[in-house]
This record gives sequence, structure tokens and C-alpha cells, in this order.
Amino acid sequence: MFLLTTLLEVDGGWSEWNSWSNCTKAVGGIQIRKRECTNPEPAYGGKHCDGTGALLRGCSNMSSCLEGLPLRFETKGNPSVGTMEIFSNSSWQTLCTSQWDEADKNSVCMAMGYYNNVVYANGTWYAERGNASMSTHYNCTIPTTCQKNVVKKQQVCEVPVRLKGANVEYGGRVEVFYKGKWAKICRNGWDFSDVKVICRQLGFEEALAEFIGSEVKDEGVPFAMSDVSCTGEESELASCDRVDGKLNIPLQCQSDGEGSQALCQPKNKKVLKRDELYFEIGSTERLHCSIHNNTNHARWVINRRKLEITNSSSQRIRAEDNGDLVIDDVQLSDGGIYECQRLEHVQYYIVYINARFTEKTLDQQTLTAYTSGIISCSADGTPSPQISWSKKGGKSLDPIRFTQVSDGSLRIGYVKPEDDGTFTCTMKQTKGPQRVTSKYKNIRVSVRIRPEVVISGARNLIIEGNSVNLTCEVVAGRPEPQITWLKNNTLQ
Repeated sequence: MFLLTTLLEVDGGWSEWNSWSNCTKAVGGIQIRKRECTNPEPAYGGKHCDGTGALLRGCSNMSSCLEGLPLRFETKGNPSVGTMEIFSNSSWQTLCTSQWDEADKNSVCMAMGYYNNVVYANGTWYAERGNASMSTHYNCTIPTTCQKNVVKKQQVCEVPVRLKGANVEYGGRVEVFYKGKWAKICRNGWDFSDVKVICRQLGFEEALAEFIGSEVKDEGVPFAMSDVSCTGEESELASCDRVDGKLNIPLQCQSDGEGSQALCQPKNKKVLKRDELYFEIGSTERLHCSIHNNTNHARWVINRRKLEITNSSSQRIRAEDNGDLVIDDVQLSDGGIYECQRLEHVQYYIVYINARFTEKTLDQQTLTAYTSGIISCSADGTPSPQISWSKKGGKSLDPIRFTQVSDGSLRIGYVKPEDDGTFTCTMKQTKGPQRVTSKYKNIRVSVRIRPEVVISGARNLIIEGNSVNLTCEVVAGRPEPQITWLKNNTLQ
């Protein structure tokens, strides 16, 4: 008898509606009320709540409309850029917001979980084309058309960001303000282009790296965003494609708890040079400081820690008299930000430690059917590589049965015989603005099926001298079981 571990789906349920917000203005204002899909939250592939989580109604300083209409934010790709719509007369209709002020725009953005409204995308109106439906303006219970030849604008809701967890104001864990709380971003897909946008939004001149090279305090901050995909040219995170909401966070991020990081160029430094270096574990490397040659008063700072000048060969990391920095037997912890400083001048080296698969990633692995199991695959590098999985044959992996654990390994909640085959573990490591490397390993997974046999014959008393047939039939088993007969525990 086998114990089967399965995760039961949990369908989401709505919380109670909260109170109506204050009216946005004395005449022709709006009010919002919200509810959340948290009673309970959907889990393990369960259904999200049906319906909408926000209602809108018209109001003034004297009265409010009795009916609240369902409100939604219609978006594509970017969850904070789109059009506001209300459900009225059995259909969704676009709100005409041409007469709205900032308080109105802020109110609907906050209803969608964002801090407030920024601007309209492109800042222009668009002429109506073809048979496009007219935009509507909310007027108590009846939406009316907008001005002639005017259709919807794209509305952008702001996503505030900050850097936390480190002892500097220009680097750390990237946090976003979403649904009234600060939260972190999953590392899946995070790269230098995303960091450029974060640094730009925070007012820094340049981005330095997509990691900071030293320990960042986790502080129990939850996740609220994943799959960030900026081009690097956006002015702020709100304009980047991404996925918002903690219900969409990949399980690997939830397991390892590591959020996305960013390091920006300090505002009080004059950067003379910036280089990316790529080291192999175990190698010997040399970093050259041109500032030292010019002034003879420079110092090295490694991951914000000052290095004392020493030319002792017994030191694995040492600064030589000519200003060069030597690293013997490079370790994983040597990745990070190296600064050669003098006064306000600085020369940056961003050191990446090339990723490699660990010893636990074996080419041949075995699982047992009808139990849970793990296909081991992990990799080390600085910054940590991101791991993804696939199975040869093109069949997608069921997210209910297949989940990644914190080190990247693949957990199968319920192993099936058809899981036998070749799985591909792919690691990807981003290394600054110009380089992304990836490697893969094919893992042959053999699924064992515990043997089951049916024994028949000799059910009644056997008389000495008679013949009897004893049958041992194998009905299940992989690899094919071999049958051996014993009498009184002795091989005959």
C-alpha cells in the first residue's frame, strides 16, 4: 500500500465589500468600493473568484447614486496601462474620462491596486475609427457618449519603486508599492534592461548591475510582481510588460525568497570607467586601477568594504604596490562590485562568476511511480542563474504536478509511469547589458513501478505423491521483475 501525496485545489472566495471611498469632488465626482479574492485565496491551481473586485458610482457632496457598476481595467501585456471600463446594459463599456481630474484618475488606479495615476500614454486623444464603440461617461446609472470623434485614451497607473535591504541608497532589493503594501519582484526574467528603468525612475544617472554582490536582508517582504520585461528605454516600471499580483508568482520564487536587485550609479561620484568581468571559479584574476597610477592615493572597495593595502602573497585577495588587485582561487563569493576610488572619482569593475551545474545534477536519476519525487538540478554563479525545465517530446509540464523548489530542482507531486523519459534543465545567467549565457543538461529519468504479483495454486490440502502447480504471475513492475522461488527461505 502506497501513501500518495497530492495537493488539493483551493478555489478563491471574495471578501466582504469595503466602504465607499470619499467622493472625488463636489459635483460630478465618483466613488469606489473594493473587495479582494482572499476568502480564501485560490491555491494549487484553484479557480480565481468570478466577477470584479471594484464598483464605481457617481456622487456629489450632497448625494450618491444608489447603484454601483462593476469596474475593470482592460489591459494588454502591461497590467497598469489600459482603459477603464464599467459593466452596464449587459455589456462592458469604456469610460470617457476626458472630464476627469487627477482625483478621479487616482481613485480608479488605487481601486486596481496601484498608488495613483501618472499620465495618459502619449498624452493625446485619438479619432474614432471604423465601427469602434463610443466611449462612455458615467452619469449615475446610464453611461453616455463622449464628445464626437473622441475615443478612449490609454491610462497609466503609477508603480512606485524603492531600493531596500542594503546599507546604501543606490542599491538593494527592488520593491514596488502594490495594493497598499511594499513588495518585491520575482527574479524570473530579471536583467540589466529592467535595472536601467528602475534607476531612471529613482533619479539616478546610470545603472551599474542587476545585483549588488553582498547580502541583502530579506525582512519577510512578500512578492507582488514577476516576469518583468523592460526594453531599457522606458521612463518608469509602470510602462514595462510584466505580471502583477502574488497569485501569479512562480513557486520557485516563493521557495527561495530571493527578490530582484538593482545597483545604480551613486549621484556623488564621477565615474571614469566601468567594465564587466567574467571569472571562472578557481581561476586567478588581476584588476587594474588606472586612478592609482595617476594619483597614487587610490583605494579598493569590494562590495562596499574597504580593502587594506597589502602585498602579502598569503592573502587570497590583495592589493599590490602598483594599485592592481589580485584574486587567487576565485570563489563564488568574489562576485560583486569592485571600486577603485579617490575622492569623488571612481572606476567600477562588475565581476560576474560564471554559472555552472553543481555535482548534485546527475545525468541519470530514478523516481518511483505513484509517489512524490524530485529531479535534482541546481547551479551556482553570481548572480544566481535562473533555471527552467522542459521534457523532450514537446509536452508541457502540468504546473499542478510539477513545481520548482528553491535550488531549481523539479518536484513532482505525483509521479506517473509516463514521466519516464528525458528532462532538460536549462540555466540562464544575465551578465550586464550585453551578455546572457545559458547551458542545459539532459537528465534521463527512469520511473520505477514497484512489482505486484499474483500467486495461485495449492489452496487445498496436498496429498503426498500428487502433482501441484504453483503460479507466480507478475502484473506490474518496471524494470521487469525477475522471479526466484524459495522453499523455507532456501533457494531450490
